Amino acid sequence: MTTIIGIKANSGIEGIVVAADRQLNHYDDPPAEKFIRKEQINKITYGRDWIIGDAGGVSNHFSVFLNSKKAKMKEMIYSAVQRYYQNPRSKKTHFPEVNEINTLVKRNGAEDDCLHSMLLAAKVEKRIGLWYVDEFGNLKESAGTKEKKEFYLTLGTGEDYVAKHITALSEKGSIDHDAITIPEAINLATKCLEEAEQDPNTSGLDLAVLTSKGVDYYGHSIQQTMEKQKKSMINRIKKQYQ
Repeated sequence: MTTIIGIKANSGIEGIVVAADRQLNHYDDPPAEKFIRKEQINKITYGRDWIIGDAGGVSNHFSVFLNSKKAKMKEMIYSAVQRYYQNPRSKKTHFPEVNEINTLVKRNGAEDDCLHSMLLAAKVEKRIGLWYVDEFGNLKESAGTKEKKEFYLTLGTGEDYVAKHITALSEKGSIDHDAITIPEAINLATKCLEEAEQDPNTSGLDLAVLTSKGVDYYGHSIQQTMEKQKKSMINRIKKQYQ
């Protein structure tokens, strides 16, 4: 019930752009599951050298996890990434904390589509990487061959719209997969989210950028700017009738 996309920049400044929508829908408990309301929230959590884009339902367990102290979260992420680097196909989970949370959530009656998965961008040992973390805590890179991976990852209910948009641009030759700059990645990520708004569970924009220097987060600034522009426009409209 979300759309999250991570895009690797491989030309100019190396980095990763992570963008997410901000819509959260609330429903009655099963079996009714009647829609109650929706609200705008931040779906990106970040630290100095890492970004998490959260996909899945809402649970107290995962909220506590995301609100862990930055040092503790950094330690968990670094350990998970190091396990991945040591053995990408390990039968043991790379990120056991995610697996443990989903085990508890499942025991409490959550449906499979409400289990937590996430997109992870992180700099570990001077290497910048992008992974999908599934509900079992396994880290997975983007599709493709060992020599050439896809330059992006996407997940959520709007992911098909994202993939369709990128495929169409690629077929037109509008994207050079081997020369994507951070500005181009930002532009592509925001356009993809606009396309994904065809999904009724997707709206709004949360954005962060990871480079070798660390993370820059822009979600709050974007939201504040949009609110100011909205108020300014409404005031201009009112003045026409004074």
